[in-house]
Amino acid sequence: MSNTSFVVVTAAPETTLLTAEERRAAAGLGSADASRDADLEALDERVAAAIATECNIAAADEGEDPPTLRRERLRQTIDLDHKEGVVVLSRRHAISIVSVSQSGAVIGPDNFRVNSGAGLLSHRSGVWSGTVVVEYWAGFTDVPDDLKQVAIETMRSYWIEMTRDPTVKAHSIEVDGVETIRTDFWAGALPGKASGSSLPASVLGSLARYRNGIYA
Repeated sequence: MSNTSFVVVTAAPETTLLTAEERRAAAGLGSADASRDADLEALDERVAAAIATECNIAAADEGEDPPTLRRERLRQTIDLDHKEGVVVLSRRHAISIVSVSQSGAVIGPDNFRVNSGAGLLSHRSGVWSGTVVVEYWAGFTDVPDDLKQVAIETMRSYWIEMTRDPTVKAHSIEVDGVETIRTDFWAGALPGKASGSSLPASVLGSLARYRNGIYA
């Protein structure tokens, strides 16, 4: 068993995934139309939060910084009650190690190896034991194209929901002597939405490499 916690040392300057121009395009606005920028930025924050939730991005144990795939500097403390050859870092992608210590002793870079994609820190010349403290950078400065496309499609879906009721299946007005207005609603999961997810079903497969496992 091990107990791990981390804090954000340097938060990402922004957690959103799209530029102002990309948000406007997703909403069907002109590239120079800034009339809805405030609404679109707030929606982009919602999109980024939904993607982070879908990918099981870990939240810091202290502070109010939201989970994000953007680049941040973190300090993680791992308390081990048995020896391990590998420890799991709480964040992945583009990892750059700042420092590592084990029970107060500094571990030099020749004695560890990091697998950035998997978020794993291996000991080259021994095993991890006691209290391991790792300070590192992780996450994206530049949003990868596939992640950006997920954000664009999700933004477009959310924008449409803001402009009409997505639960309405059909709406009709019949006039045959007496006016009749009929509205049919979808039952269960909305079309295009995956059950149990707030993201469009079409984007979920594109998040495979960003999705974290859940460790007990």
